[in-house]
This record gives sequence, structure tokens and C-alpha cells, in this order.
Amino acid sequence: MTSADPLIPGQWSWRLPPFAVSASAGRHLVHDVLIEQAVHESVLHDVELVVSELVTNALRHGIPPVDLHLSVSSRYIRVVVVDRGKAGITAVARLPSPDEESGRGLYIVTQLASDCGFAATPYGWESWAIIDSVIDSSAS
Repeated sequence: MTSADPLIPGQWSWRLPPFAVSASAGRHLVHDVLIEQAVHESVLHDVELVVSELVTNALRHGIPPVDLHLSVSSRYIRVVVVDRGKAGITAVARLPSPDEESGRGLYIVTQLASDCGFAATPYGWESWAIIDSVIDSSAS
């Protein structure tokens, strides 16, 4: 893959350590790939925020290890975060009251993604989001 060929369909995966800094690390890893793929800046920031929220939820509520998967195509960017959590935990996207310190993550994801979901898999708990992509034509 070269930077001269923006948004060639591709997939990347990383195993993130069970530390709070992994959300930041995940953002940086995804940022580097999306810059190389010439994704428009506005989409880049949305994807970074989605990554941060999904990884943070996996670290807070799941069981390590946490795997981050990124798929990039000319039409969309798909983010998948998998932890080893058990089925039976319900993910709820809600807008908490202004005085609550947390609980906005999944709501933010639903606002930025064109589609998203959460499911138990044979490997653990999977959270995913699809963000429509835009090629930055000025990047060539």
C-alpha cells in the first residue's frame, strides 16, 4: 500500500495492552493509517473519537486483551474493538444528565457513525462502528 493510492481497501489490527493509555495509542495508530490513506480531516477526527470511545469502553467494562481492527475502503471506514468480556452485558447508548461525569461514549459513537452495533461473539464482546469516508483530494 502506498500513499499515492488513497483508500485502497485494507485492514489493520492491533492488540492493545490493558492500560488507560491504550485509547490514546489506538487513536494514534488509526490516525497514522488514515493519514496515509488520504482520509479527509473531518472524517479522520470522527474516526479517532470513535476509536477512543470504543477502546475506553472495552478497557473499562471488558476483559483484556483488547483488539482494535480497522478496515478502510473508498466508501467507509469500519472500526471494530473486541475484548474477552462475557455475553449478557447490555451496551446502551444514552445521553446522561449534564452533572454525570461519564456515560456519553456510546451516544457519541451513535452520532458520528452511519451505523454501529454491539454483540457477543465466540471471542468475547465486539463493538463496531462504520463511518462514511471522504478522500481528501488535496492530499495528492
